[in-house]
This record gives sequence, structure tokens and C-alpha cells, in this order.
Amino acid sequence: MAKKVDLGLALVQFSHPLHFSSIELRDGEVNLANLAPNSALPIQANRLQLNNMRIDNPKSMLPLFAQQVNGGIVPWKPTSSDMLGHDAQFQMSAGSMTLNGVPGDNVLIQGSVTQDRMLFSNIGADLARGSMTGNGERDAQGNWKINQLRLNDIRLQTTHSLSDFLRPIQNVPSIAITRLDMTDARLQGPDWAVTDLDLTLKNLHWQGDDWQSQDGSLAMNAGNFINGRFELNDPIINMDFSPQGVTLTQFSSRWANGVIRADGNWTRSDKHLMLNNLAVAGLEYTLPENWRDRWQSALPAWLDSVSVTRFTSNRNLIIDINPAFPFQMTSLDGSGENLYWHASISGEYGRAR
Repeated sequence: MAKKVDLGLALVQFSHPLHFSSIELRDGEVNLANLAPNSALPIQANRLQLNNMRIDNPKSMLPLFAQQVNGGIVPWKPTSSDMLGHDAQFQMSAGSMTLNGVPGDNVLIQGSVTQDRMLFSNIGADLARGSMTGNGERDAQGNWKINQLRLNDIRLQTTHSLSDFLRPIQNVPSIAITRLDMTDARLQGPDWAVTDLDLTLKNLHWQGDDWQSQDGSLAMNAGNFINGRFELNDPIINMDFSPQGVTLTQFSSRWANGVIRADGNWTRSDKHLMLNNLAVAGLEYTLPENWRDRWQSALPAWLDSVSVTRFTSNRNLIIDINPAFPFQMTSLDGSGENLYWHASISGEYGRAR
């Protein structure tokens, strides 16, 4: 319903009475929430123009709710599954919009749809007190290709745990990222947080619990990363992705009042992590009460063995407050070469070699 409706007529109406040259809707609402299944709006137009409209379209490929909408769809041939139709170009702005469950303000979207393949040539919005710009596409099966996505000054608080927060990425059939940039982001959930996050991710294809990459990379740094009792301060990570695995060119962070640094690589074929260098210095670390159980617990599915070519330890303080056998090691220095750790299915561990 709209306060004002303008209909443009054309000769085609002699054969198709409900196909108009243009339809303009002003100051009203397009509500498709109650549209019966497998039914479509009975009208079409070469051009649909919206002015200050409210749209509620929860049953489309990307569920949409928007207010203060201005824009157009050319041509407009709505179907039972989507307001946009199968083949159209669209451009619209909205004061507020929730698209596929993601809310934003001051939204601008430009793109097209071709046989249920949606191309977003330009999208921008104010999101979580920051801003988002980008472009990409989604096919009929729900696979996403992100050509470019930039998130600035995001301030996001959520009630989800870290694993639940990341789960939507696993639930999407696949996501191919050409470039993702995030600057000065702050994310917080129950018992986890990331502050002052800067991130650049290139050329990564994610599907379920696995990934593929050809000449991909990740550069990331943050002020703090907290997950439960685990906390990293000023972490820096740089890594390269390839079909063979991951090359960790740099990892460094302040941890437990000390510093930890590492570099190495992980190979996909044997799930082996080889650290060329691992250094820890100045730690003041109190072991958790169940550290012995953790030491003997199974490695994650993606990791079968770990080797360290060169290990150094300087001026570390290690404390165990277990009342059965408490101990403390102060000014702990040490070094090692060619260390090897392997966890078999039976829970047996390897050796130094």
C-alpha cells in the first residue's frame, strides 16, 4: 500500500493488462511477509520506482527488511521466491536495512540478478557504529564470492560465544574471499574480546571446516585478544597460504607478562606443524590445575605432530599451585634443537630427536 501510486501505460497492456511501462510507489509499504507460498505478485513493470517506502520481504533468497527506501528495479518481474525476479538491475538506498540478518543504517546497494545469481557491484552501509563497503556475488546455491570488503571502526557486542559467533561462516556452503580489510575493530562477546584489530586477508576459499588457497595471505595485528583465561597482548601474525599448507612468516605477542615469538609452516598432507624458531622470554605463568591432563589430551583434528628446530627460553617464571605437588621455577633459561611431539590415536607422545 502507498499513499501515491503512478502507473505508466504502454502498448503491451493490450496483450498483458497488468504489465505496466512504469510503477512508482511513494510513502507506503511493500509487505510480502504474508504472501502465500508459490504465489507471486500479479503485476509487472519495465521499471519499478520506490520513494520513501518500507519493504518487508522475509521469504526471498536474502531476507530483507528496510525502511525509508528509495530506488528502482529494471525490469520488475517479481516471482514467488523473490521480489526482484530472476533477471533485473537494482539500485536502492535505505535509512535502515536488515539483509540476511545483518542490520545496517544509511545503506546503498547497487547490482543485478541473473537467474538467481545476485551480483552486488557496490554496497555501503553504517554497520555496528562503523562502516562497510564492498562488492561481491552470491549464486543460486548460496555460495558467496567476496571480491572486496572493507570494514572500518566496527564496534560490535554480541551475546554469542566465539564459536557461535563464527558458526555462520561454516554454515554457508562456501565463501571465496579475494580481499578483506578490517581496520580498528573492536569485537566483544561473553568471555572473549578483540580490541584494535587490523586485518588483511587475501585469496582464501572457505568451505565448511576446510579451506583452499592459491597465493593467499593473512596480515593481522591487535591490541588484545582474550578467550576465557587466555590473553594475548599486541599479537602480530603474518602468514601465507598455498595448496600445500601455511607458511607462518611471523608470530609475536606479549603473553603472561613476557614475549613469545615463532615462525614456521604447517603442511596439509601430514598435518605437521614445523616451527623453525620458538622463543619465550620473561614469562610469569601459573600453570592451570589440570595442566597434566591438557598435556596428554588429543591434538585438534588439523594437527597430527609438532616439531621445533630451535627453541630458546630466557628469564621465565613457571609456577604450579597444585597442592599435591606445588613447585616454582624462577629465572628459567633453556634451549633445544630438533624437538618433536606426536600424538597418536592412543594418546602416546613422541620424542626429541
